[in-house]
Amino acid sequence: MPGARQKPPGQLANSRGGRGRGVTLAGPIWSEPPAIPLESPLPKVKLIWDAFWRSKVSWAVDPDADAEPLCQWAEAMQRRGELWAKVDAKGYSGPWGPFDSLMPNPDLVMIKHLDREIARLREHFGMTPTSRFRLQLTIAEAGLQADRLDRILNRKAPGATESKPRVLNFA
Repeated sequence: MPGARQKPPGQLANSRGGRGRGVTLAGPIWSEPPAIPLESPLPKVKLIWDAFWRSKVSWAVDPDADAEPLCQWAEAMQRRGELWAKVDAKGYSGPWGPFDSLMPNPDLVMIKHLDREIARLREHFGMTPTSRFRLQLTIAEAGLQADRLDRILNRKAPGATESKPRVLNFA
């Protein structure tokens, strides 16, 4: 049935482990967010770039290891912004086509391609709610005690303590 939920929300969570328990992020792995890799970025692109690096999901991103897809994301956003400016200046319809019919602006085709590329990279970096759910990222609270974090990372039960070996006395 369209628009109806197929599974109850409780069944959507990965309760049996499956591919793993996810990643707990306690802070950024980078000391300083990288500068945008564009010579003269559009103001909107700069705002989006800065907003991503202020978000907690960016804590899982390594600017050195992920440099190429990050550059692709920034360049695609920049190019899309430039093309939208051209479309706004020229209009949504382009040259006259065969049979004296008005053709759509060819820049719109490239914008559509860039939108798909940006959406793919947003999924890759966990910028959407669904992709964050799939990545199973967990943000640790700022005041999380070291022993509690250690228990989480070592998959110990919350009440478990270090057990001493039992000594059996046969005397």
